[in-house]
Amino acid sequence: MRGRTLFTDAPSTTPLTTTTPSTSSAPNTFCWSQGPTSDVNTSSSTLEYQHNSFLDVLNAEFILTGSVTPTSIEWPHSLLPVQFTRNPGDGATKGLSLGSGASNTYMTLRMGNSTHYVVHNFHYQTTIPTGQLLRFQLTCGFQQGSAGERWCELKAEVSGAQIYISGSQAIAISGDIYNQDGGRFGDIWGWHFVGNLGYLSVCEGEDFFLWITL
Repeated sequence: MRGRTLFTDAPSTTPLTTTTPSTSSAPNTFCWSQGPTSDVNTSSSTLEYQHNSFLDVLNAEFILTGSVTPTSIEWPHSLLPVQFTRNPGDGATKGLSLGSGASNTYMTLRMGNSTHYVVHNFHYQTTIPTGQLLRFQLTCGFQQGSAGERWCELKAEVSGAQIYISGSQAIAISGDIYNQDGGRFGDIWGWHFVGNLGYLSVCEGEDFFLWITL
């Protein structure tokens, strides 16, 4: 891991094997990470994540990365159903979510600040298969001259080959989106995951355009 301190914190319901924190990272650069976990079926049990201060970067500039090998995309299974705080479904909800849908042809991002919310679909150029190692990386920063509104970019990789990069997309959400109350993998509006979770990480900063390898 270059330029990051890795933090691991086991979820409250399902034990995870965690990686060792780095001791050679750049100052003020941190990551929260979970995984790996094999044979995940969130229809039976979601992975619940407790709050850690490293997740506060969700209210600043951050990189959210997920590495998964799904074994099913049939309804109600998604490739990366994850949320922090809540899955925004109305203007009164604060939170961030990915994967509220099958997500093999597009990935849905939902983001809210308790005043309003935005839904953005990142459409891939190809259909993403199951049974292969997938990595998704969502990078979000602040637009210049926009009163604190955000931009986000999604990258997708299949078996080591990048198949999609969205470019910067305007996300008209300012202010805090994370309420210091942790997150969840699975059960995003009934969408679940079946397969292997390699890792899930949240890192500070939007200037590290690289794949995070643990």
